[in-house]
Order: sequence, then C-alpha cells, then structure tokens
Amino acid sequence: MPPFYLLPKSWQSDLAQQCIAPIQSGAGGALVYRVQGPSGPARFLKIAVGEHIDALSQEIERTRWLRARGINVPMILRATVRPDVAATLMSSVDGQPVQDCSGSPTDIINAVAEGLANLHALPVHSCPYDETVGIRLAQARAHIDHGRIDPREFDERNLGLSPRELLEHLLHTAPSLSEDIVVVHGDATFTNILADSAGGIGFVDCGHCGKADRYVDLALVSAEIENRFGAQYIGSFFTAYGLGCSSQDTLKMRFFSDLYELF
Repeated sequence: MPPFYLLPKSWQSDLAQQCIAPIQSGAGGALVYRVQGPSGPARFLKIAVGEHIDALSQEIERTRWLRARGINVPMILRATVRPDVAATLMSSVDGQPVQDCSGSPTDIINAVAEGLANLHALPVHSCPYDETVGIRLAQARAHIDHGRIDPREFDERNLGLSPRELLEHLLHTAPSLSEDIVVVHGDATFTNILADSAGGIGFVDCGHCGKADRYVDLALVSAEIENRFGAQYIGSFFTAYGLGCSSQDTLKMRFFSDLYELF
C-alpha cells in the first residue's frame, strides 16, 4: 500500500483531486508518482520511508540549491522531512530523457556537453555539498555493508569481482588521483539528463550533486554515449565540452566508472 497516509493532511486533500500513477522507483529508493490535474503540466511526487529518508532529503535540498543558481532542474513545490517520512512534490522539466531522444547524435551530444559544462562552471567555493573521492568511497563501503550492491549488474570488465574486491581496488588506486573539483550532478545517466526541442538541457535526480572531480560526470556520460551512440562519438563530446578529444584522462575514466558500480 502506498504510504500516502504519512503525508500532511493538506497534501492528502489536494492529491485526492488528482490522477496519480506510479512510475519507476527514484534514486535513493524513493517511491515516485506522476501527478496530473485536470489542467496544467504533470508534477512528480516522491515519498521515502525508513533508510531512504536521508537520500530524498538530500535530493530536495540539493535540487533547491541548483535551481537557485539557474540550473534547469525541477522546482520543489512542496517538501516535508520527518523521522517517519520524507516527501516532495516537484515540477516537471521540459524535454525527454536523452536515452529516449531520437534526434541527431551530434546535436544531442553537443547539447549534453554544453549543459554539463554550464553546470560544471558554477562557483565551486559556494557549494556546500561534498562528493569528493573520500566521501564517495565511504558511501560505497556503506552500500556494500548494507548489501545494496549486486555484482551481477557489474560491467563486463568487473564480472567475477565481489563488491569488496572492487572497493579494495579503488582504495588502492585513489591516492594516485589529483582531483579537479567542480560542481557535478553526480548521477549523470541519460535517464537523468533531459533535452528539449530547442537543445536545452535539464537535470533530474540531483541527490548526489556536489563538489567532486569533473570525471564523476564525464566518465558516466562517456559510457552512456558509447552505449547509446557508439564509442566514436566520445571524442566529439569531449571537444564540445571544452577539453579536447586528446585530453581524456583514462585513469580517471576507469576509476570513476568503477566507483559508480558501487552506487
């Protein structure tokens, strides 16, 4: 049974007049619902209970922070965080997930590169959220300790490794990294990046936004490009982003791709 009874009474009253349909679970284990009234755009309701409350609380806070700085993310219309539940009602973002876009690969990739570069250009000193390597490795260990990582879902290169073996490899590699800190999205899959008809880019599921090496996003987007369009487009992405196709850091690409396996 959906935990609507945990929502504030005023929310329940308003939602009773809306059409509510469940969609896939959101980042951090939240339950996600599409809310559609008789007129106006759709909105999205996220509800988290138990161990998932903190993750949704972080998403609410970080989404507000990004929007206040001009990044195209959902508007938080309502939010509540209590010991028994966290919930938010948020606006939709124009466009469709890049994963579902049918336009020219070059146009899509250029738009993603520009949108990501714009995000990474935010003043990093003003960002209060830490997603640097040490923090992410600690988060990965916690995920492993709580049994949240299924090694059967690892990329082919890591099949046969246990989550703890992969973590140990990352811990051994981390000291050799020199972090180039920017403001990252932190979960930049093509389902979390939306493109509109004019080439504008928006972001959803922003609970891991924070200060981190730019390759937290670049490595994941590169993998998404390879899977969606082919590896031949990765160089074009780096050029459009502003680094140049010859300046890819292969060590960071592998490290942050492997670290993402533990999230």
